[in-house]
Amino acid sequence: MAIIDTLKEIENSVADICTLGFEITKAQGHYVPGYEDTSLSFESGKNKRGKTICTCVLYADIRDSTTLSHSHTHETMSRLYTAFVKSMIMVADEHNGVVRNIIGDRVMIVFPQDNCFQNALNAAISIYTVASEILNKQFTTLSFKCGIGIDYGEMTIIKAGLPKREPERTNYKNLIWIGKPANIASKLTDIAHKTIKKTFFKVSYYGYNFFGFHFPTFNIQGVPTAAPASQSMYHSFISVDELDELAFTKEISWNSTLGFSYSKGKFVSFEKIERDYVEAPILFTEAVYSGFIAAYPNDPTIKKNYWKKQQVALKDYSGQVYGGTVFWDVFN
Repeated sequence: MAIIDTLKEIENSVADICTLGFEITKAQGHYVPGYEDTSLSFESGKNKRGKTICTCVLYADIRDSTTLSHSHTHETMSRLYTAFVKSMIMVADEHNGVVRNIIGDRVMIVFPQDNCFQNALNAAISIYTVASEILNKQFTTLSFKCGIGIDYGEMTIIKAGLPKREPERTNYKNLIWIGKPANIASKLTDIAHKTIKKTFFKVSYYGYNFFGFHFPTFNIQGVPTAAPASQSMYHSFISVDELDELAFTKEISWNSTLGFSYSKGKFVSFEKIERDYVEAPILFTEAVYSGFIAAYPNDPTIKKNYWKKQQVALKDYSGQVYGGTVFWDVFN
């Protein structure tokens, strides 16, 4: 086919997509739409059909896979990828999830709406257990780590690709997941269990002496009288706080008259420190945490406070991130 014919075919295909209707319906709570779902379509000349689902989506990803590929044989990496993907599929099956995408070393698992919070977090615990207690111990020549990210919300699923039947075109068809949850979960996976450099600040200051400080009193003429000289509004000893970058910008201020000021007392100095910091291997959004704690307030991971707030800054996400290093204690 000449290039002009191919371009014309593409033009017609795009026009077909943009001019015909797009019907989006809601998925039921007990299933996740798949590629063979007849309620999804992409055939030319017909209205396109998609589905929406409000549930948890989880991504799991091998950490430092590029570095591992450069330092290990193709056979070792082939065994690792095969073991990882097969393990993820088995974990998904165990926790009522379904694998909906496999891209190299990254696996996407989506859960039916029913019990999605518990299923997603239990799957995350199982994935971390598999990574740390099975894969990492089986592949002794490499340091295996896995990052896991989860979000909850509404996503739209559509088919994309070519509907032709030739054998080479089988892999030209796929499901596209549109919506913030898939994007945010993927971004959390990018940083989960990753070693990064973090900046901290050691702030030295004289703390407020609330017991010694007295507000000014006034005499009968309305003139303020100073507090006794022995009663200082600051302690006589220096305290030191260590703040991350976000806290530092909130607690420290500066102006041309007073110089630096600290919210907890009289500012003395600060020191900038950089150190390696390993993010938690399981990270998830506030929506997942709130949904989980509302549905399962007595879950052991909640009662034992295993999930904690994380100092994670994520583009296009303003909520709190939670996470932890949680595994099934079955190998000891």
